Amino acid sequence: MKPLIKVKALTRIYDTSQNVIAGIKDVSFEVREGELVGIIGRSGCGKTTLLRCIAGFEKSDSGEIFLDGKRVSGPGPDRFMVFQGLDQLFPWLTVKGNLIFAMKTVNKDMTPKELRERAEYFLELVGLSAWADRYPYQLSGGMKQRAFLARALSVSPRVLLMDEPFGSLDAFGRKAMQDLLLKLWEKTGITILFVTHDIDECIKLSDKILVFARGTLKYSIYNPLPRPRMVEDAAYREFLAKLSRMVEEEKDIAEGPAREPSINLKWADVILQ
Repeated sequence: MKPLIKVKALTRIYDTSQNVIAGIKDVSFEVREGELVGIIGRSGCGKTTLLRCIAGFEKSDSGEIFLDGKRVSGPGPDRFMVFQGLDQLFPWLTVKGNLIFAMKTVNKDMTPKELRERAEYFLELVGLSAWADRYPYQLSGGMKQRAFLARALSVSPRVLLMDEPFGSLDAFGRKAMQDLLLKLWEKTGITILFVTHDIDECIKLSDKILVFARGTLKYSIYNPLPRPRMVEDAAYREFLAKLSRMVEEEKDIAEGPAREPSINLKWADVILQ
């Protein structure tokens, strides 16, 4: 089967005032359409840099990225990125208004009725119908994340890029969002690349797991566990121990590259570029 995403020998270098840092170096992998891929590794190992390159927000220094056979040269509506922060909604628009604005930006031919009905459909899908006319400040953190997902899906991207999207939620909210993401993924069949530091989260969500260390892709493995994945199962505990060893292999090695440079992208940057 032809891959939807192909990353070939990708390298991204950061030239800082102190030294030259390899954000990622010589990274290659493929993603099939409809896969949910977890990307895991210690802080500063290149996970976010990789996602930003696939999104088109950063230019690689060498290597190529292909989406459905076409070379990625910049941002586009076929890729939508969801971040960790809870400030990704326009505060002066309602929840429904945020979805409608996003859809109008991507597809200017949609009628007001089509926009309204589509927004209502996706808000119902994430359980926010009753909050459609509320403003972001009236939502909890979990509700905001549901709104982010609804907005992302409403513009029909081929790929959903998620950079630790549930990291700011408490344990209960995180579990609820993990369950919702799986439900939406199964319903829509969208391809997802999901960055996380949480090994349990990576196992529960992912079909395929990419383990990064110091800017390189160390392992690419398929999750052998059937769904639903239960922490109590012996096979789950065994795979958890295996993946933990892979992630921790670099623990005793002297620190490599500095933490990846941070950027402050809002959702409008994702859509409007």
